[in-house]
Amino acid sequence: MKDFPRDPSSLQEYQKVLLPILREHPEGITFADLLVASGLAADWVEFTLRALMEDYSCRLKTHPDGTLIYIFEIPKAPRSLLSKKWAQWSQSAPLAFFGQTWSYIFGEKARRKDEREQEKIILNFLKHKQGKLVIAELVQLCGGSIYEAEVLATRLLSRYQGEVEVTDEGVIIYSFPDLSYQALPNSDIPESLKVWERPVPDKQMNSNAPQINTRLEKTYKQNLYLSAMATVVCSGLVMTGQWGWLGEFFLFMSGGMFGVSSMFFLIPTLRKRFIRKENDRIRLQNVERHVLKSIFKHAEDQIRPEKDLKRIIFDSNPQVKYQYLWNPRVHASSYSYWLTLTSSYHRESIMHKKALELEADISVNEQGDLVYTFDRLQREISTISRIRRPLF
Repeated sequence: MKDFPRDPSSLQEYQKVLLPILREHPEGITFADLLVASGLAADWVEFTLRALMEDYSCRLKTHPDGTLIYIFEIPKAPRSLLSKKWAQWSQSAPLAFFGQTWSYIFGEKARRKDEREQEKIILNFLKHKQGKLVIAELVQLCGGSIYEAEVLATRLLSRYQGEVEVTDEGVIIYSFPDLSYQALPNSDIPESLKVWERPVPDKQMNSNAPQINTRLEKTYKQNLYLSAMATVVCSGLVMTGQWGWLGEFFLFMSGGMFGVSSMFFLIPTLRKRFIRKENDRIRLQNVERHVLKSIFKHAEDQIRPEKDLKRIIFDSNPQVKYQYLWNPRVHASSYSYWLTLTSSYHRESIMHKKALELEADISVNEQGDLVYTFDRLQREISTISRIRRPLF
């Protein structure tokens, strides 16, 4: 979770975050929705809102449930003439070809990571869960261990003005009043936010379409052959002393072309090896998320990893593919593909790792089988389900 500066000098930084959100909601936005969209701490959203009210026209209305709606009149940011020209030039054939070539050699452009993605995921979940959650649900949203979730929960309390309630069962309920009114019935958004519904897509060689890569590869292969032949011919001319300095000039030019063409093949070939290793790491990460889903789906059961693991993992393949902004375009069949590539040994080691992280009771039954029992997860999930008030 990103730490936010705690001094008023950061006001401009927070304004840069809130202004685009307010522009996108000319009809108005509530404080809770502004929290979810920005991921900023509640104190600094309130502080920045008050500052923006002095600089821009603002009206207040009430939501049907009594909460305030902030309606700002913020003009759209003007586009400079240079940015408009660049948008036109970037579509021209020479620049488009240059971009395709650059992507083919050096890979796709790095996407800018949202530093507050984790906060937005959690706040969005709270918005649809009456502003309450338990540690087990935080694990479902972020992965990781119970210890990490407990540390994160206390930081959420401080940042978003939360409260704590302890039930008779000893379960700690984390409540956030600013988000409590947003409970929505029959929504699949909370399920779509869980970490196993947000698998990491494989890293691609580049951002070009397959037909473009095929055309570029064919073109550069021809250039490599032609430049290699030209270099051999020019070398012969120089060695025999024919054509004098003109032969040396042609040798220099053909050698340069051969070097450039060789680079166009050497760099993508080396990158393939690194991308293959990176995708192996991504695959194991996604399998770990899938194992976590299996654990929560069977948290009420005693899990015997040697006998039950394969069944409960493949039984947890997704039936629904959620299509929200936070769900990457990963086909549901990819889960089976990842699991097939991952050996039984690795799946068992991942299960054991998650059992330790989730504070499972590990024992041996009468038949000598290793057994995992996730009593804490089961107790927290059942308690929070009972505590959340009925929607009807």
